[in-house]
Amino acid sequence: MAISSDKYVRIISAVAGAEAVPTQALHLRRFTDNPLIPFGAVLEFDRDSALDYFGANSAEATDILAYFGYTSPAPASKPSRIQFAAWPRTARVPTIYGQKLTATLADLQAITSGDLTIDLGDGPETFSGLDFSSAITLDDVASAVQTALRTSSQPQFASATVSFDAIRGAFVIAGSVAEDAHIDVTQTATSITMGISGENAIYSDGADARSTLESYQAALAVSDNYGPASFRWPNGFMPALATDVLPLAQFVNAENGAHRIDWGVPSGQISSWMPAVAGIGYNSWNEISAGNPVEIMP
Repeated sequence: MAISSDKYVRIISAVAGAEAVPTQALHLRRFTDNPLIPFGAVLEFDRDSALDYFGANSAEATDILAYFGYTSPAPASKPSRIQFAAWPRTARVPTIYGQKLTATLADLQAITSGDLTIDLGDGPETFSGLDFSSAITLDDVASAVQTALRTSSQPQFASATVSFDAIRGAFVIAGSVAEDAHIDVTQTATSITMGISGENAIYSDGADARSTLESYQAALAVSDNYGPASFRWPNGFMPALATDVLPLAQFVNAENGAHRIDWGVPSGQISSWMPAVAGIGYNSWNEISAGNPVEIMP
């Protein structure tokens, strides 16, 4: 499955609520460093499909519930959709998030000479003779695939990891090197049974670290159909005014009203931020505190 980073990517087309970004969408575009959103993609969801995609206990779930829980006054209305785009705050390894497994352990045990052809950025590599007949658990299947992948001389496979995510109910394959790296998986009987080449598999290409401005511009190139935008600051991350905020705030101001960006300002930085941003248009500034941990504004 080839994924181009300069076009909209419909990675989860069969998941209810995830669809191509519609014309004239004015929904919130939320940037997250969660690699479940591939860099160069914009995904749009309704409330339930967003919670299903990220998980009800995810950090993004807090955003989703806050956003869809808002009712605007005069006239009263509630948001119906939310967009997510990628902010690779740190470099990412290429990662395959398989779709929810429908095969049983017995189905996998029946594979005695399976094969996978996977490209994690260094070119396709074929792994043959996969034997899961002695697997007692799904973790055993993951371990067998991991052992096979690490026989490759390609750098991305040298310390690749394969695991079964019991919460998502899916296999996860992660490469070794955090860098721009395109993923492709050739569909085989083994890849289909494992769920790593199904239509709901997520191919999160490897990515070099990108700034907030670079991430915003990459998503803008995919689609400009949204209203406000905002960034999720990870727990413990302290955004820097000079690098994380001002370049993007000034860029949005230069868009001359095409969009608005809502910033979460950590309580301790209110006094230092506000004099620097007071004259920048089309940006709003909302304090993040223990009592107001989410700055989302529809």
